[in-house]
Amino acid sequence: MREKKTNLFSDFEILKEKVPDFKSPWKTALIIIFGLLLFAGCFALVLWVDRLFWYGPLITQLALATFGAFFYLEIVLNRKKIREKYLAKYGALAYRPFFYRHALPPLIPMFIGSLHPLFISGPKLMPWWIALPLGAFLVLTFLLSQRPAVTGEFDIKYHLWMYTIFPENAKLLRTGIYSIIRHQHYAFIFFGTLGFGILRNNLIAILCVLIYSLPFVFFARLEEEELIERFGDDYRNYMKETPAFFPQFKNILKFLRLIFGPQ
Repeated sequence: MREKKTNLFSDFEILKEKVPDFKSPWKTALIIIFGLLLFAGCFALVLWVDRLFWYGPLITQLALATFGAFFYLEIVLNRKKIREKYLAKYGALAYRPFFYRHALPPLIPMFIGSLHPLFISGPKLMPWWIALPLGAFLVLTFLLSQRPAVTGEFDIKYHLWMYTIFPENAKLLRTGIYSIIRHQHYAFIFFGTLGFGILRNNLIAILCVLIYSLPFVFFARLEEEELIERFGDDYRNYMKETPAFFPQFKNILKFLRLIFGPQ
């Protein structure tokens, strides 16, 4: 089955439909400017705390992970209550308040936490001729994994939790990358963040990668409880056949061809 291709423009059209504020260029510009200013301010605070103590980066990374996890757990654990409340109050526009209150806030700590290891200094762990190509390979893997040929139908509706409000539109993705691993989103974010940590090539940076990434295992398990509830035995069978984050040895070449091959 050929997967539907998505791109930035089609994603933005979906977002405009669910959050009408993005139909206005002025409102869109204000949202982007506010987001960038908040991102820059938070990142500057993180880097300032990093320099106060040798363990400063561990503190800031833990704070970022905790803040992001709070919003994530609120969505997962209270999804039915949130959905019923917003649909009853806002109807077809229920996703709009959800976007501002639940989907948007975790994006700031998520992006900062992923980039953070790239800004951490410390004693080198390995020779540069190992760290540089290995880190670059992992970052390149992450960048190429964001192509529509790899992500398939994992589009903005999944990235921004639209199916929390409209679960009836969800589908079980099993083709392409999903025939190799179940949680491509978490896996590739881990590859990119680990690549940044290896490029910086020090213990604190690597520890920050682990602080950032370990909650993914917990999040994935919570998501799968919902997916089992939604898809039943279809998803249970999928879990038995397909690993969560890393491809089976027999599928490594298939995995690499999918990531690095032409679209």
